[in-house]
Amino acid sequence: MAAWSPDGKWIVYQQQDYAGGEIFDLFAIPAAGGPPVSLTRTPDIAEEDPHWSPDGRTLAISIKPKTSPIFDIALLDLTGARTKFAT
Repeated sequence: MAAWSPDGKWIVYQQQDYAGGEIFDLFAIPAAGGPPVSLTRTPDIAEEDPHWSPDGRTLAISIKPKTSPIFDIALLDLTGARTKFAT
């Protein structure tokens, strides 16, 4: 799944899984062109299904640790690249 930023400047997408382990990372690519930017580098956590906040500062994402049987929801703060887990 790909998601356009509210200002239309970025597209966030998930990278295909590594070695068939169904572990995905999220990347952003400038809509005007250029190299992709890694948003997550978590080899033991899958991140999927990005949804932008209206102000474009946060992504709501689905996460699943490699050892977990279920997905959870997290907020990815794009202003400081910190992940905040939803409660």
